Amino acid sequence: MVNAGHRVLVRMTATLDDGTNLDIGFGDGGVAEVTLGAGELSSYVESLVARMDVGETRSWNTPAVRVLGPKMIGRDVRYEVALLADYGRAVSAVAAEHIHHEHGCSCGCDRLRRSLARA
Repeated sequence: MVNAGHRVLVRMTATLDDGTNLDIGFGDGGVAEVTLGAGELSSYVESLVARMDVGETRSWNTPAVRVLGPKMIGRDVRYEVALLADYGRAVSAVAAEHIHHEHGCSCGCDRLRRSLARA
């Protein structure tokens, strides 16, 4: 199971009961990296992911009217979320500043500092 502060890779999809895929703005192919507890997911989805193991998938149905309005009365949306990877605790810029290795070491600390500086 994953904890708050962990960077995870999840796939999330939404499908109408007739098989139509909905664009839920969740990245390319429904896959995105997110940090649990950072508000990048709804609290409900976060609570599901926090209880999952890597490779596990959870799904649930919601009345489409709650998501898409009155024209969808009587229809359902099926959501599915899969935990694809858990990268562990996200490294903060402050933590990266305290990594002191010689230039060009193989651990990647230089690359990490450069990527955090660009963010």
